[in-house]
Amino acid sequence: METTVKIKLPKGELTNYLDDQLGFYGELYRRTYRIIISPDYKEKFKNKGELRNFLVSEFGITSRLAYTIVSEIEGRLKALREQNKYFLRVLNSELFRIETEIDKLEKSVTTLKEKAREDQLTEKQLESLKRKKHKLYWLKNKRNKKKQKKSWIEEHLRSEEPFRIGFGSKELFKKQYNLKENGYKNHEQWYQDYVFYRDHNMASLGSAAESSGNLCSTLLFNKENGTYTLRLRKFDKNLKGKERYVWAKNLRIGYLEEKIREVVLKKKSKPLYHRFVRSRKGYYLHVSFDLDCPEIKESGYLAQCGLDYNDKFIELAVSDLKGNLIYQKHIDLPYHGTGSRAQTEMEQIVSELVKLCQKNNWELIVEDLDFTITKARMRKGRNQPERNFNRIIHILDYRRYKETLERACKKKGIKITFIPPYFTSINGLKKFGESKKLNRHQAAAYFISRNRFEAA
Repeated sequence: METTVKIKLPKGELTNYLDDQLGFYGELYRRTYRIIISPDYKEKFKNKGELRNFLVSEFGITSRLAYTIVSEIEGRLKALREQNKYFLRVLNSELFRIETEIDKLEKSVTTLKEKAREDQLTEKQLESLKRKKHKLYWLKNKRNKKKQKKSWIEEHLRSEEPFRIGFGSKELFKKQYNLKENGYKNHEQWYQDYVFYRDHNMASLGSAAESSGNLCSTLLFNKENGTYTLRLRKFDKNLKGKERYVWAKNLRIGYLEEKIREVVLKKKSKPLYHRFVRSRKGYYLHVSFDLDCPEIKESGYLAQCGLDYNDKFIELAVSDLKGNLIYQKHIDLPYHGTGSRAQTEMEQIVSELVKLCQKNNWELIVEDLDFTITKARMRKGRNQPERNFNRIIHILDYRRYKETLERACKKKGIKITFIPPYFTSINGLKKFGESKKLNRHQAAAYFISRNRFEAA
């Protein structure tokens, strides 16, 4: 399982070098990208090796750095292709919802128009007709835009033409057109901000055959104090001896340190993928590697733990092998949302939940939540219950919850079972609400934990 460890880099020789060279790396990255997406790319370069040699001779960089850049761009282009297949699925759902709305509106407008010709409409109905015609016009515009986007994606997927990458984010790029509204005094201030985020990271490709599992940067373990030293190979291929490297010393790794040490000390041969990321708080090193996980235990559990995920809290219920309720817990999510606090909160709570399951030998059962299609088909709420539902669906960070649970269970070897989320609250309340004195969410969690009995 792919996992990432984040390490804060102290200010010093390495961070100063990154400050000087990230702009050059960004320019080199974008120029390489333009070469790869050009129509005559395959005619000029037969393979990745020829492009790497061209970059080395043209820009005077090391062969390792050239190989890293080419590999990362090709990987990003493949990922974009897969991402657009997902977007196509969402677009189809959105078009289905828009078409349904247009059909209903057209029928209503046609009926009202016939009555208007015969002068059978009141002033209020006339106003309603105007609003519906206006809405119909904009819905058809929206449908045409979605269809154009769909056909564009389908055409790109059919052809070998690569999807384009927007460097620096599209959102930040558009802020230059409304400087004052976005807090910028002038265009120069916006441009500095844009360049900072556009050239804010640098990759170093992992390689199992290399020292510490990386082509350009090397982690060295200090046995005396248990810290690490990071050595980064400079971009210039003409440098020799100690001049080739910059250093960052006394780095401490808290999370999964023993797994990284095994690779660094060559006890295990694995690639360590490094990414240097610049933020307003300083530089961070992200180390990604394939984590060896224990085999998933398929049977022999003493109980089943059901989780009911809701807006701002999780309800937990445990039932034994006979289906009896033996444990309950309410878990608050005060920072529930999509920010960094919510991410940390979710990781901490999920980690505690999985440890609890491991300690007590519980199997984990959760709802298979996915509101992608629901969101695509969602329309504007006409009353308060519909508005509340729309708000919860958009706030509910189900994907992060699901992915975090899956990763945590895989690391501990705990079996996680996903069940359909339909009617768990209604059925739970109907069956156990009154008899067990449970509220709607507690009953839902208990119903989920009794999956084997309810399925039968």
